[in-house]
Amino acid sequence: MNVFDFCNRSLIFSLQSLLGIPFPYNTPEQFEAFISQPICREWTTELTHRELTRPKVTVQSGRIIRPISKSAALLRDKDIERFVKQNKNS
Repeated sequence: MNVFDFCNRSLIFSLQSLLGIPFPYNTPEQFEAFISQPICREWTTELTHRELTRPKVTVQSGRIIRPISKSAALLRDKDIERFVKQNKNS
């Protein structure tokens, strides 16, 4: 006989829920529209599947990848901090 413990149900759901909107999205509707799109081959065309699963950055084999500069990394951190501040003020 299987016994289910529903006392920790809210804890389990709270661990799997988002605390806020992920970075590139500005509204909950934008994020929901993105995650509602199926990406498996059974639900989309082959071309769409390839476009949705294509890596954002591609490098030819044997090419040297230069490390990111400190100024570029700091700019990214500042952009993230600005985004977080804007969301807290909203």
